[in-house]
Amino acid sequence: MKIEELAGNYCTMSTEEEDFEVEICDTVEFDNKSYVFMLPVDEPDSEDIYIAQENINGDVCEYYPVENDTLLNTLFEIFKERNSEQFKFED
Repeated sequence: MKIEELAGNYCTMSTEEEDFEVEICDTVEFDNKSYVFMLPVDEPDSEDIYIAQENINGDVCEYYPVENDTLLNTLFEIFKERNSEQFKFED
């Protein structure tokens, strides 16, 4: 998966099948690394959230998908705690 940064809080995610825009809705520091939480722009009713590690090297910002399930679950719990007033989460 490739993520290209656009203006503002928007990025384009690229998979082998498609390209789609996402909005960065939150960021968090965890274990000395930065992570972003992204929502699809074209599907406002989607329940998908994408979590990626942010890597800034000089003027270049790159995002890498988080593939470790334990880390994904931990980050998602942090996101839920921080955004419980803005989003409705099902248990």
